[in-house]
Amino acid sequence: MLFFRTLLVRAQNVPPSRIKNPLSILFMLAMAIMGNDGQVEAGEFHDGFEEKVIHTFWNVSEGVPDSVNISSNAHSGLQSVALSAFNGYNGGGGVWHVFPFLAKGAVSCWFYDSQPGQQTRYGMMTLYNATIPYANPGNQFSVGVLDWDPNNYIVVNPATGQSVVSGVRRTRGWHFFEIIIGDRGGEYRIDGATVFTFEGSYAFTQISLEVFGPSWRPSATFYFDEVSVNWNMVAPRFMPLGDLSGGSTWSRARRVSGDGLVVVGTSSSDSGVQAFRWGNGILYGLGDLDGGAFGSEGSGVSADGSVIVGNSSSENSNGQHGDREAFRWEDGTMVGLGDLPGDPFLSEAHAVSSDGRVVVGRAYSTGNEAFRWQDGEMLGLGDLPGGSFDSIAFGVSADSSVIVGYSSSENGPVSEACRWVNGEIGGLGDLPGGEFKSVANDVSLDGSVIVGWGTSESGMEAAMWDGGSVAGLGDLPGGGFESTAFGVSGDGEIIVGYGTTDTGREAFLWSRSEGLQNLREWLVTEGVEIPSGWRLTGAYDISDDGTTVVGEGINPDGNTEGWLVRLPASEIPCDAIRRLKVECASGTLSARLKSSLPAGTELTLDNNGDQRKTVTINARGKGKARWTHQVGVHIVTVVECPEQSRVADCG
Repeated sequence: MLFFRTLLVRAQNVPPSRIKNPLSILFMLAMAIMGNDGQVEAGEFHDGFEEKVIHTFWNVSEGVPDSVNISSNAHSGLQSVALSAFNGYNGGGGVWHVFPFLAKGAVSCWFYDSQPGQQTRYGMMTLYNATIPYANPGNQFSVGVLDWDPNNYIVVNPATGQSVVSGVRRTRGWHFFEIIIGDRGGEYRIDGATVFTFEGSYAFTQISLEVFGPSWRPSATFYFDEVSVNWNMVAPRFMPLGDLSGGSTWSRARRVSGDGLVVVGTSSSDSGVQAFRWGNGILYGLGDLDGGAFGSEGSGVSADGSVIVGNSSSENSNGQHGDREAFRWEDGTMVGLGDLPGDPFLSEAHAVSSDGRVVVGRAYSTGNEAFRWQDGEMLGLGDLPGGSFDSIAFGVSADSSVIVGYSSSENGPVSEACRWVNGEIGGLGDLPGGEFKSVANDVSLDGSVIVGWGTSESGMEAAMWDGGSVAGLGDLPGGGFESTAFGVSGDGEIIVGYGTTDTGREAFLWSRSEGLQNLREWLVTEGVEIPSGWRLTGAYDISDDGTTVVGEGINPDGNTEGWLVRLPASEIPCDAIRRLKVECASGTLSARLKSSLPAGTELTLDNNGDQRKTVTINARGKGKARWTHQVGVHIVTVVECPEQSRVADCG
């Protein structure tokens, strides 16, 4: 389960200068297993705007020149983001972050009011729910400055969509804004005081920092710093990814980063077929290597989404015979990886290790040959004995010690699934029955579970290699018999691919407990809304935690389009947490929980965003955690229920 790492500043009369805020965006992976309640999606996100480039995790408005800038006027650290709206321009500046799911939780930021007492443009921290039409009740939650009231901060009542005077006077300087959305309602806070409460079931999909307004209002610049989001996913969401502008309408999602945030694949564009990166709700093309006819494909991504691999035309390939060159993309730059010795020039990258350092794929030497690339050096991996010389690598374990793919062998003239363990190749065999032919497409994080397909007596069948044996996964009901497994979760428990039904190819989801299921049908029964007319024709990858699946389908317009879906997860009843008590003595920070949760339930306690403890609830509904050698002010938060948060001062 993915979460963004943060320090959520709960305003409880804590001197801001004593809070140890992290000064950069941090990501990590976590999972909370909630006993009988199943898995809970929870996460945290923090940005102190200390990075000079803010496009990485924020979408940035570009309609008004110079409207978004980094400023030295910071609440803490060295920088904040300055947003401006200028006289004579409609609109203004803004940055926003999109979550690929509905969420509840607590959101906060520091806001610098530079022009109190003036009817300038608007300056707001806003949460939006994109599943509700704009301006309808429940679409918007805002706190900040509106042009019609120069003297008071304003909030938006989500039940009516109307603005409400908070009763807090505007003053020059930094102010702490909070929006809290819980299970039964929520509240707005300004500088630690609750200024408005609301009841009802609400959620959000986007956080925005905005300065905007009509052209006749005077110019305004407001500053935002230390943005924190502490969220629980409350509803799964199916998201079509669209395609790049120009060309025919077509896209395919091939891989998703281990953290589930970044999708890579291929799309048509005005330049031609092009590799893309999707993240934060935005799809953009990666271009291609210099030289040759335009063309590129994205086929692999690192765990954090920072490194993408694939193939492209280049000056080496010259676009002849469909030849391509493997590439590695990082920080906006695409670099060709070359080829193995031999003609013609040809290489393709198919996967990359979790840290982005090791790339695997195929190149051409005396024939197709699997390769391993690291630190500028491409190494051929050879093939199995027997048959013609032929091998390709399609997947790699987290630490790159296990590589999987296929090779020709003495067992068959076409292909045998194989793996390389620390460079040594071994065949994986095939399913019983039929001609001998198998391929390995992906591998679990530790290299122990491999998925792909083999040939059984029924035909081409999705397969799993685990513990030295191979098992067929079956096929979907109806149609001819054909199935393939393309992706596997980090722990090897969930597999995705496609099977065949009466309507053709359909995406499947396989788990050890439930077996093979039609993905679309299963999502619908779990309450995931999939727009009418969509057919999911293939699932190609799944995130390490097994919560995010990507693939391709036929959209209602009849075009092939990539998609992403967040799988359902059970919610913990946060009302069952009766009390969280946090205190510090002699440098030891103690947290005690009292609840009505079942014995054995596990909760995660976060201490200042960088220290975590798992708490197991006992038969009396209690749990506790301790951290030693602590100094300064500490905020302890229940990750699964972010409204449960307390502060203690360790001196």
